[in-house]
Amino acid sequence: MKYVASVIFSFLAILGVSGCVSNTEANHDNGFENTSYSVISEGNQTDIQSQRHEIVSDSESYSALLSSVPSITGEIPSPNFSTNSIVSIFSDFGPCTDIEVSSVEENSETLLVNLVQVYTVDPGLCDPSPEAFSTKPYLLISIKNTSKPVSFKYRRRNDF
Repeated sequence: MKYVASVIFSFLAILGVSGCVSNTEANHDNGFENTSYSVISEGNQTDIQSQRHEIVSDSESYSALLSSVPSITGEIPSPNFSTNSIVSIFSDFGPCTDIEVSSVEENSETLLVNLVQVYTVDPGLCDPSPEAFSTKPYLLISIKNTSKPVSFKYRRRNDF
């Protein structure tokens, strides 16, 4: 009886440990596939100092978003809201950093925006002025209209 119990316990332990093994194809297991997007505006701004993500799907909301951030330095496009929505990304990154989109993916349940925080200069050599610390990067991304919730995933990269 002890032998049978130890065999069953060993079998269950192997099954439990095998679930902890990392799978390099994790996105494919979740059904995520790349979807089209375009960066329609990028630059810096000084109005929003904390991280903020917003999905905009109509002209009124877009106008309200733009009026809340009059300091944006990039182009201000006129999106077609009958087919597209805008994903606005206002980061709280410090000086000498930038933000990039590496991909936009979706599965049956959600849209995933993969972002990269890029360090452009060694942090020890950055401008320590108050103006530098109050300037934050932003992105506006155009995606096809969707009713799915949008998630954001960040990673970091050093370019110095």
